Amino acid sequence: SADRITVIYHGISDSLINLSFEQAEIDGFRNRHNIKGPYWLFVGRRQLYKNFGTVLRAWARIPKTYDTFLVAVGPDQGLESWQIDFLIQNRLENRLVLLCGIDDRELALAYSGALGFIFPSLSEGFGIPLLEAMACGASVIASDIPAFREVAADAALFFDPHNDEELANVMCRLLNDEGLCERLRVAGRARASFFSWSKSARDLAQVYRSLV
Repeated sequence: SADRITVIYHGISDSLINLSFEQAEIDGFRNRHNIKGPYWLFVGRRQLYKNFGTVLRAWARIPKTYDTFLVAVGPDQGLESWQIDFLIQNRLENRLVLLCGIDDRELALAYSGALGFIFPSLSEGFGIPLLEAMACGASVIASDIPAFREVAADAALFFDPHNDEELANVMCRLLNDEGLCERLRVAGRARASFFSWSKSARDLAQVYRSLV
């Protein structure tokens, strides 16, 4: 019964809310990891429902004149054989940067400096990276699934996670519309401010109180 269910959202670390970096700090992050141009960001594992392959195929559709990089942050240190072949065939092997084991500050810098954060999951229960990206001021592109619609609301661009051409078109929108990027950054920070662990704790405590 719906009247017996209380939804309590996950939160985000207070240290990420209203976080901002100087351009020199973001440039330092790029230099440390040999990122030589504007970059798309992917965060998380790269297997199965995380749908990393769709990101690769969409990225390959972006005209090479834009010269963008793809940065993938997560615990996976390698690529599948087909992904390596795909990168070589599309001359992208030198523009993919894999970052494994970075700390929270480097992750926040990765979000803050990204051209766009792409979250292409086929399914998720919530999606903490989505919230982190919005809090750090990244322009968010997310798969059109219920959890992401609920969390991001109007602070993201959505795409069919089974359609790499549609994702590529959305990526090109960001490349060609700085005003759109700025709108998403502002909306994302505002949306992220509604989520905190302290609020989650208060909501959970209220549930307990209502039962005693």
